Amino acid sequence: VSPDDEVYSLSDEGQVWMLQDDGQWSGKGGKFQSVVAGEKGGLWGINATGEVMMFVNGIWKPLPGKSTLIAAASGTVWSISKQSNLSVWDISTQRWRVMMKVPENVLNFVIDKQKTPWVINTKGLVQVFSNGAWRDLPGIQAVSLAVGGVDTVYAVTNAQQIFWLDMRDFEWKPATGSASMIAVGSNGAPWAI
Repeated sequence: VSPDDEVYSLSDEGQVWMLQDDGQWSGKGGKFQSVVAGEKGGLWGINATGEVMMFVNGIWKPLPGKSTLIAAASGTVWSISKQSNLSVWDISTQRWRVMMKVPENVLNFVIDKQKTPWVINTKGLVQVFSNGAWRDLPGIQAVSLAVGGVDTVYAVTNAQQIFWLDMRDFEWKPATGSASMIAVGSNGAPWAI
């Protein structure tokens, strides 16, 4: 789900689909392991070889380098490399700009509106970069993480339980329903698969 509330999904074969206003799905081509959506129709995918692709004028165009994970925020794409470098795609220079190192063994990550990275490591621990250091947010073993709206954070565990982060005390609180993946729309409402 993009910050503009555009909804995308991947088929089991890795094909990209977009939910139209009439409730129908339309294909966007390509074959990816994951896709991320940004503002104003920004759409990026990462394929099986680690190549990041950007959807421009109906065509998937490759960006240089290889990545293991991608996220969208602030009108562009962010990447984590095999060397644990967090980089942002600089639209003006058409190059990746390394921002920082992330903890090793990152399973998933998101970037919030303030350009703050949030990660899940392979043990399911959620961490956020705050005041120059990585802060642990224990209490759950997450497999999916989403940030949206105004500081709205949701996570899903391997038991398919949904949790939201209470920002007052930075504690995870259970939400209703179950899911294997989670996204958050611009109004802070979760979208679950």
